[in-house]
Amino acid sequence: MTRQKSSQYKAIIFDLGDVFFTWHAPKDTAVLPRLLKKMLTSPTWADYERGKVSEESCYESLAEQFGVDSSEIALSLRKAQQSLVTDAAIVSVISEIRALAGHIAIYAMSNISAPDYAAVLQTQPDLGIFDGVFPSGCYGTRKPELLFYKKVLREIAVPPDQVIFIDDQQENVVSAQSTGMHGIVYTGARELSQRLRNLVLDPVERGREFLRRNAGALYSISETGQVIRENFSQLLILEATGDRSLVNLEYQQGSWNFFQGEPPSTSEAFPDDVDTTSIALMILPADDGTVNSVLDEISEVVSDEGIVNTYFDQGRQRIDPAVCVNVLRLFYTYGRGADLPLTLQWVYDVLEHRAHLHGTRYYPSPEVFLYFVSQLCRFSKKVPTLQMLEKLLTDRLNERIKVKADSLALAMRILACLSVGMSQVEVDVRELLAMQSEDGSWEPGSFYRFGSTKMNVGNRGLTTALAIRAVEMYRGTKLSSKGTE
Repeated sequence: MTRQKSSQYKAIIFDLGDVFFTWHAPKDTAVLPRLLKKMLTSPTWADYERGKVSEESCYESLAEQFGVDSSEIALSLRKAQQSLVTDAAIVSVISEIRALAGHIAIYAMSNISAPDYAAVLQTQPDLGIFDGVFPSGCYGTRKPELLFYKKVLREIAVPPDQVIFIDDQQENVVSAQSTGMHGIVYTGARELSQRLRNLVLDPVERGREFLRRNAGALYSISETGQVIRENFSQLLILEATGDRSLVNLEYQQGSWNFFQGEPPSTSEAFPDDVDTTSIALMILPADDGTVNSVLDEISEVVSDEGIVNTYFDQGRQRIDPAVCVNVLRLFYTYGRGADLPLTLQWVYDVLEHRAHLHGTRYYPSPEVFLYFVSQLCRFSKKVPTLQMLEKLLTDRLNERIKVKADSLALAMRILACLSVGMSQVEVDVRELLAMQSEDGSWEPGSFYRFGSTKMNVGNRGLTTALAIRAVEMYRGTKLSSKGTE
């Protein structure tokens, strides 16, 4: 993987015990594991970790408090220390971050007495991976006391908002966050690797690398794991990226078919559809004569109520408002938006009465409909009839902000909001960034479904392409707003 451009973060602070090291309490001494745990969470031990009492004084106090000989306590603690093992997975995570983000300093901060730290240094050479280690016994304070964090921040000379803090104890993370650091409660190396990648590496570059690695194989996958080779998602990936090398299309003249080759699970011929055709004619070169001929054909496949049918086959009567939006986009692109007034009215009615909230026949997520409508509203400045639609869309998008959704829906929502001038999407953007997978992609989500079986289908390539666009567009908006301040 290529090196990524730097993020806002300049330092990462790791905990040692139960993060960098694993250990276990011995079972063959007079101090049983449960009793040892009580000792290690006692006020006496906390003072020892702060450097307030000596090792001998600590052991004697614990012996008196818990009724165990101090020599047995020393033996149990020595054996526990001997059980320390470096977690190879965490070393790998740190090495990976160093390789990909060499500008980031990596430290350790641990509740450990000065004598114990000196002993650990003699037996654990892997501590050399850190740029610095901060043992509590050398600072007169311990986690979760705020003074410890402030002393460490002062010593590393990095602003807290540029520091990531990792610990397995929630209370320690809360204290770190209260100083302004970004906190992560450690649950495992794999999860940590993904979260650190999402924080310190550039999401756009990672996403693009994923698309490039999988160019020509960005196929859709059904919820049952079946590969679906179709043109529609490929066209939308092309629309989002402008990169033909990424997609595998079955080029057609005039009208387009959704599927490439035979549709799955049936040998029956499948008619061309207006949805795929509309996207294709908007983003691929086509002469005006061909396009207008297709527009004439579409105008003929409307229902008795003037709503465009999904298929060019009059024997297969299906309507879907999201499909209608893409058809309207095509008609407005070629200056013929006025040809389908009843279709436009139906789209408006669906939006006004929130009929999209549970999805449509072919699109399970309401965000797909809202996203397509936002693309249609790009014509609103030149088309007064679309200005009311855009105002209504803005209201509906406001209702969706911060609603939990999958990565595809979030990307589409962010793009829709930004396209109509709504900039308050920071929470959704932050949520989307946190969803990026370790390989740089975003989970496919449910993009469309088959009308007859209701089987959901997603496309990791499409979701990734749209997420990249959403992040880039958001960044552009932020830069523009700074430029006008």
